[in-house]
Amino acid sequence: MPAPPAVAWTLPWQQVTVGTPGPEFEARPSGQYAYDFPDTKCDSWSTSALRLHFTSVRGAEHRHYRQPRQDAARAAVHEATGNIVCAAMLGSGGMR
Repeated sequence: MPAPPAVAWTLPWQQVTVGTPGPEFEARPSGQYAYDFPDTKCDSWSTSALRLHFTSVRGAEHRHYRQPRQDAARAAVHEATGNIVCAAMLGSGGMR
């Protein structure tokens, strides 16, 4: 069987900007209040029918201004029926 063709990557991974670009800065190690606003939240679990993974990541602008992530997710299984309930909450961002 012939080997698959090689993929030539000529450009490095580029950051994708959506909307108005935020401030550009170099991320630094967390300081005194590192545990007030974690950058990521991950969870993962399995049932006999599925495996669930989800992650919430704080964006660069929130990190720069030391603001918390503005989204969250939860999931639960009803063990008697195997039904799964998922909820995702997105922050209001600039809404007033």
